Amino acid sequence: MEILLVVGIIAILAGIVIVAINPSKQLATVRNAERKSDIKQIESAITQYYIDNYEYPDSITGTLTGICNTGSASSSVGITCTNLIDLTVLVPDYITAIPTDPQSTTTNTGYYVKEDATTHKIGVQANLAELDQDIVIGMAASSTPSEEEEEGLGISGLIAHWKMNDNLGTTNVLDNKGSYPGTAQQNTSAMHASSGNPPSINGALSFDGSGDYISTNFTGFSSAKTYTMWINMDSDISSGNKIFLASGDYDSGIYWAYNPGDTYNNLYVPSFWGDGFSFPHELSLNTWHHLAVVFENNNNISYYIDGSLLYTGSYTLLPSAGTLNIGIEPSSMGNLFKGKMDDIRIYSEPLNIDQINQIFAGGAGTEAE
Repeated sequence: MEILLVVGIIAILAGIVIVAINPSKQLATVRNAERKSDIKQIESAITQYYIDNYEYPDSITGTLTGICNTGSASSSVGITCTNLIDLTVLVPDYITAIPTDPQSTTTNTGYYVKEDATTHKIGVQANLAELDQDIVIGMAASSTPSEEEEEGLGISGLIAHWKMNDNLGTTNVLDNKGSYPGTAQQNTSAMHASSGNPPSINGALSFDGSGDYISTNFTGFSSAKTYTMWINMDSDISSGNKIFLASGDYDSGIYWAYNPGDTYNNLYVPSFWGDGFSFPHELSLNTWHHLAVVFENNNNISYYIDGSLLYTGSYTLLPSAGTLNIGIEPSSMGNLFKGKMDDIRIYSEPLNIDQINQIFAGGAGTEAE
């Protein structure tokens, strides 16, 4: 009896430790489990309705559309379901209540439904899924979630998102938002997807420090407000600036660099060259780090590393427009990065520390997904 008691206590303590290591991720995992259960209930209820009535609820169309949050009501009277799917016809005979995503705060439940025009199968998707998971049943995941639904973070204004999951042999680096695809410039030691490496948001891209970089057609720096990314620098990276993300020349654009040969040793220099910000900060090599720079509405510029605010200063203007390059300095086409990069995002909004931490918790740099 005493042995069982001790084992039980150890199990409880172990659970507490696991949650304490990364509570945001653990809570997101629990919410995702609830989402999987919810969309299964919705799909099952709609299917049973079809069996009984030889048709789906007439509000369902061939376009993936949000489900209205009518809860346990059997009538949507008093509930505005404009541009949403009203499934109250299912309550209570086919489902006790219309499930709502654990993080939904609007009339939209956060769950989406459609009828496939060819197969006539019902598909249900949890658009607020977290940890970069696609939680969907009966169809492929939607490739164009709305900005506020992107990655389930509840953060609006996503302009571009390079997941860096592209496979060996392709020069295409996809923008998940669809507007700014990148092109990998490869030499004989080709850039490749490094599956299984942390943060392992379905892979990362490796840069050899010689000829690997990515060019994009993004030129919206004058309106963009937040830039985030994961980087992992090789231990044998040579001295001199090594570029993570850059646009324009030394007089404009965002310029993130790393200079291990500087007097400060391992000098991390994220710079907005129009105002000349730079400061020393040591970053561990062969380790994933999450970086973020935010242009705030009060003319402050803030830098975050691994979810923590490192530096805040004032800026006089946003960077001028310039073509974004990843892993190389555009003006000299030199200072190439060596290591791995993952999950690069650009937002039109100035994100706060809580939102930065949501992105950071979505792919912890010390764990494989």
